[in-house]
Amino acid sequence: MTRWEYKTVSFEDCVTFLGGFNSDKFNQKLNLLGREGWELVLTNSKPGFTHSSKFIAVFKRAL
Repeated sequence: MTRWEYKTVSFEDCVTFLGGFNSDKFNQKLNLLGREGWELVLTNSKPGFTHSSKFIAVFKRAL
Protein backbone atom coordinates (compact mmCIF):
# COMPACT_ATOMS: atom_id res chain seq x y z
CA MET A 1 0.00 0.00 0.00
CA THR A 2 1.35 3.44 -0.96
CA ARG A 3 1.80 5.92 1.85
CA TRP A 4 1.70 9.65 1.10
CA GLU A 5 3.00 12.83 2.63
CA TYR A 6 1.34 16.15 1.90
CA LYS A 7 2.59 19.71 1.64
CA THR A 8 0.58 22.95 1.54
CA VAL A 9 2.23 25.90 -0.21
CA SER A 10 1.15 29.54 -0.49
CA PHE A 11 1.83 31.23 -3.82
CA GLU A 12 1.00 34.78 -2.72
CA ASP A 13 4.04 36.14 -4.56
CA CYS A 14 2.58 34.91 -7.88
CA VAL A 15 -0.54 37.11 -7.56
CA THR A 16 -0.07 40.70 -8.73
CA PHE A 17 -1.38 43.85 -7.09
CA LEU A 18 -4.43 44.13 -9.37
CA GLY A 19 -5.43 40.48 -9.09
CA GLY A 20 -3.40 39.31 -12.07
CA PHE A 21 -1.25 36.23 -12.07
CA ASN A 22 2.44 35.68 -12.84
CA SER A 23 2.29 32.29 -14.55
CA ASP A 24 6.03 32.20 -15.28
CA LYS A 25 6.87 32.48 -11.57
CA PHE A 26 4.17 29.94 -10.71
CA ASN A 27 5.49 27.45 -13.30
CA GLN A 28 9.04 27.85 -12.00
CA LYS A 29 7.88 26.98 -8.49
CA LEU A 30 5.78 24.04 -9.73
CA ASN A 31 8.74 22.67 -11.69
CA LEU A 32 11.02 22.95 -8.65
CA LEU A 33 8.52 21.07 -6.48
CA GLY A 34 8.04 18.49 -9.25
CA ARG A 35 11.78 17.82 -9.35
CA GLU A 36 11.57 17.15 -5.60
CA GLY A 37 8.88 14.52 -6.28
CA TRP A 38 5.83 16.61 -5.33
CA GLU A 39 2.65 16.25 -7.40
CA LEU A 40 0.03 19.03 -7.46
CA VAL A 41 -3.25 17.74 -6.07
CA LEU A 42 -5.46 20.77 -5.44
CA THR A 43 -5.61 24.57 -5.49
CA ASN A 44 -8.07 26.71 -3.55
CA SER A 45 -9.25 28.76 -6.55
CA LYS A 46 -8.09 30.33 -9.76
CA PRO A 47 -6.05 33.43 -8.88
CA GLY A 48 -7.83 36.69 -9.60
CA PHE A 49 -11.38 35.38 -9.21
CA THR A 50 -11.53 36.17 -5.52
CA HIS A 51 -9.26 39.26 -5.70
CA SER A 52 -7.24 37.67 -2.95
CA SER A 53 -3.55 37.01 -2.65
CA LYS A 54 -4.30 33.81 -0.71
CA PHE A 55 -3.50 31.31 -3.45
CA ILE A 56 -2.85 27.92 -1.83
CA ALA A 57 -1.84 24.63 -3.44
CA VAL A 58 -1.65 21.14 -1.97
CA PHE A 59 0.96 18.63 -3.12
CA LYS A 60 1.60 14.97 -2.36
CA ARG A 61 4.45 12.50 -2.83
CA ALA A 62 4.99 8.89 -1.93
CA LEU A 63 6.92 8.15 1.24
